Amino acid sequence: MMDSAAANNMRTSRWMPKWYGPEFGKDSDPLKGGKVAQVLKIISYGKARNVGIWLYLNDVGGGGFRSSGP
Repeated sequence: MMDSAAANNMRTSRWMPKWYGPEFGKDSDPLKGGKVAQVLKIISYGKARNVGIWLYLNDVGGGGFRSSGP
């Protein structure tokens, strides 16, 4: 997806729910199963090609996730 976005001069790529597990699965967690490391690699890969990333996370599938930010 990142290569296609770069080839078509798209500035961002949108990643829908399944990147962190089933969209409405109460046990889906973006912090488990090595997903953070994978996403960081994807972000770096896109950045090298001038493509940003939008990650979708809903309140059901990611209900246990809490940001440490403000």
